[in-house]
Amino acid sequence: MNLLDENFPDDQRDLLQRFGVPVRQVGHEVGRFGMSDEEILPLLHRLHGVTFLTHDRDFSSSDLCHQGYCLVWLSVKQDLLAEYTRRLLRHPEF
Repeated sequence: MNLLDENFPDDQRDLLQRFGVPVRQVGHEVGRFGMSDEEILPLLHRLHGVTFLTHDRDFSSSDLCHQGYCLVWLSVKQDLLAEYTRRLLRHPEF
């Protein structure tokens, strides 16, 4: 499952869906709206095989790495989030 952070912009989520990338989003299909960063980590542990995609710098620490989920921090401009997400998910080594 490709899980977008709650703060992932709606237009970028829509672009991903138009690209054919299956996504769910915190606060919409998964979890609840307004979850704190501290609440998201236990959620990721409960979801098996999840790739969490975020633009939130708070998730940039390598201390958050875990074998139970994939955490992707996208350090790009907001209007490029969908494009970089799509490129990453299509990359053969990913």
